Amino acid sequence: MPDIHLFLLIHGLWGRPVHLAEAKAELEAAWNRPTPPTSPSRSGTPCASPSLSDDSDSTMVDSFAFTARDDLVVVVAQGMTAKLTYDGVDVCASRVAWEVDQHIAALEADGRHVARISILGYSLGGLVARYLVGLLAARTPNFFDKITPVSFTTIATPHLGVPRYNTLLSNVVGWLGARLLSRSGEQVHLVDRYSGADRRPLLEVMADPKYVWHQALSRFAQVHIYANIVNDNTVPYPSAAIEPIDPFVQWVERGLEVTAHHAIASTWKFPNPGSPRRKVRFHLGNLPPTLRFRWPYSWVILALFPVFLPLIALFVFSRFSLDTLRSRLRLQRLARSYANTNLPSDGEAALIPSPHGQSIDGLRAAIRVVERSLEQDLMDAADHADTGPSPPEVEPDSPTYPEPTIKALLTDRQLLMIHWLNQLAPRRHLAWFPDVANAHAVIVVRDPAKFAVHERGRSILQHWARLAVRAAEEVDTVKY
Repeated sequence: MPDIHLFLLIHGLWGRPVHLAEAKAELEAAWNRPTPPTSPSRSGTPCASPSLSDDSDSTMVDSFAFTARDDLVVVVAQGMTAKLTYDGVDVCASRVAWEVDQHIAALEADGRHVARISILGYSLGGLVARYLVGLLAARTPNFFDKITPVSFTTIATPHLGVPRYNTLLSNVVGWLGARLLSRSGEQVHLVDRYSGADRRPLLEVMADPKYVWHQALSRFAQVHIYANIVNDNTVPYPSAAIEPIDPFVQWVERGLEVTAHHAIASTWKFPNPGSPRRKVRFHLGNLPPTLRFRWPYSWVILALFPVFLPLIALFVFSRFSLDTLRSRLRLQRLARSYANTNLPSDGEAALIPSPHGQSIDGLRAAIRVVERSLEQDLMDAADHADTGPSPPEVEPDSPTYPEPTIKALLTDRQLLMIHWLNQLAPRRHLAWFPDVANAHAVIVVRDPAKFAVHERGRSILQHWARLAVRAAEEVDTVKY
């Protein structure tokens, strides 16, 4: 019986498993599609440009020869749906870890051997996936000593948190997001503290090469990141692409020209500074069907908008506040449950006791099992900014580009995270959706039944699925 290649898919904030249904379907279709037995192609390499995907990926995937292929088992995370995603990247990862253990145990009980694992994380799910691999690696023995990590992919993931821009809206959203989304909001806005000994935000600690999260991620044969160039109103380009600047702001006015194949950008440029700038034409984008009214109803809605806007804002604020309160109560119950149990041994510290996940203190204890040799580093973490490596200097925009007036204001902390994460040499793939209102949902075909425009992202999923199959074939070829 062939070995099992377990493929884990993790959705994002407010997400549900159905949001990755199309990703699962495309992966299964690519896995079951026969590949012609031609001569093996060269292995893929990180893109020469720090921003652009290698166009040769598609041809390399289609021409790669393989001897045999593992059985595929796709698991879409079920235990961190909707409002449970408020509870924090770490707690959500513990719930997913419990699911992984359950699936592996069920397969082994059926006489099937899980030999390899690959992971896809979408949006916040990419951060959950990064914490998860560290949590699995913290076990004794190391999870990845038994199961080979193959490919790790994030799509539109805020690796740097939510960066601020020099606009009022960005600052207002940043202030509210850090307060209305419980621990997850604090973490993605970098206002949390990992522990009493290490006062840095969780995302910075996860990016540090000294710690288990970075080390576990480096064990994957391939690391891929997908980012939207424009129109992602949820995760801006620098955070999704792990880049120090956002060269695509005000792209319409500055006349951005992009060459793309099946929505994957290969080249991009701006006209010379002397070229005329385009005028921005306002459009509402792709509204839900219930809001697509014709005249005169559209004018009635517009006239009543000033009346309903404060009521809508009050409702949203109240709903978010209530969901945050419920999240805090869930975390308190987890903390009490952990306090009332016997402390696990080192070998069991990273095992998750229930589908509800592990408490914050329990997760820190699990990680500290493999971090004890860094005790002094943790105690000195408050002085890290003075003793750690300096963040790389950011080169200014090319003088041939029209200068934008809106810019990403990345902190030294975020620049240091970029420096560390790029040591993993991730392969970047940039998605180009110029005619959509919010590309964040389009890039994974999140809800094509309600929003037909989401179908435009299918080529991105097909591109990812081919790369995932190729990575598996390369590992299997070595095996055989």
